[in-house]
Amino acid sequence: MDIICENKYSFFLTINSLKKSIKTMPRTLQRQNATSASTVLDDAKTKFLELKPAIDEIKQKLKVLNKEQKGYINTIYEHMDEEGLNEYSVGMYTFKKKQEEKCSFTEKNFAQLVEGDDVGEELLEKYKEKFTESKTSYKVGKNNN
Repeated sequence: MDIICENKYSFFLTINSLKKSIKTMPRTLQRQNATSASTVLDDAKTKFLELKPAIDEIKQKLKVLNKEQKGYINTIYEHMDEEGLNEYSVGMYTFKKKQEEKCSFTEKNFAQLVEGDDVGEELLEKYKEKFTESKTSYKVGKNNN
């Protein structure tokens, strides 16, 4: 699949075309019987390998565009700071500045805080017992061959 993006508009049209291709692919093998599941899986592997280079190419082009745009965004932020503006409109977009305080709560930070304090360490263990969950995740990466 050759992808040619002459400008940002054709770039987004290409992305929409790829999205439609992906939507037509089967989402699960559960609805298929045992003999066709193998065929569906083979088709999914083939389609994955066909689409992956095109997707990677588009992601790389998007990365370049985002990097370019980031410079322009930073210029607008600098202007807002220099002029003391909390909001600034550019076309149909509004840039907003807000300041907030954040307090990050992590197990590591809490463990450091309560280290050596029996009550605090017990509280940390109770917290972990109550809120620790098991989760399954998947990741796709290139083989190291």
